Amino acid sequence: MRHEAAELCTKAQGATLPIGYYKTRDPIMNQAEVGRLVRTLGVKLIAPKRIKNPLGYRGTLDKVRESVTDLIVDERIHLRTPRAQLTRLYAERLISEAIMNGDCHKETMRIASWWLESHPSAVHKLFQVLVPRFGDSEKVESFTRIFKAPMREEYNPNKKYSGAHIFGHSVVELKKNPFPPLAYSNSRPNKKHIHNVLLSEAKKEYFKDSKSKTQMMTKRLLCTVWIFQWCSVVRILCNTQN
Repeated sequence: MRHEAAELCTKAQGATLPIGYYKTRDPIMNQAEVGRLVRTLGVKLIAPKRIKNPLGYRGTLDKVRESVTDLIVDERIHLRTPRAQLTRLYAERLISEAIMNGDCHKETMRIASWWLESHPSAVHKLFQVLVPRFGDSEKVESFTRIFKAPMREEYNPNKKYSGAHIFGHSVVELKKNPFPPLAYSNSRPNKKHIHNVLLSEAKKEYFKDSKSKTQMMTKRLLCTVWIFQWCSVVRILCNTQN
């Protein structure tokens, strides 16, 4: 019943629910047939968490609509994790529909106008800036990134957390934005970490020992060759004298 109400609500306003938000009730249509009807998204679909709102699902949809508009306009926003995940799914679907149908498609324009109603210039940016930016890519990939933001205060095991403190905050951004790139601190190697320093020194010692062993074996081989040649010369001299 909740899914049917959500579907009717979004269809009445020209919106579309993210793919995977509810399971299809038609067992005949397979995934390949669905792929012909709806453009494939490049994000991992997750079960959206319930977001409390005094106005119910309609209030949640209005909040997410504001977040989608801010993401299109600012290209990087900071939200609570449940709302950030839902905002990313709707933004991915909106950009995907804009790329697939263009600004001459009446239904797509109506959907974009509803989602970006609070900022009309965002509709122009969607079709004139974001579609050329992401539309040239041949492979299926996401248009957005999501990062887990650090906690604002140090975790206290003796304190009871609720609401946003449980899920935390996240940063959602559009790819190829003009801002400095974001990355987790542990995603790039750091030569100054103690374990990297120890491994580097162990690597030097290993190659140093192997190099010394190689040089020693080379000297032994040269000595053996020299002795063999000397013995051969002595034999030749002995044979000539006889």
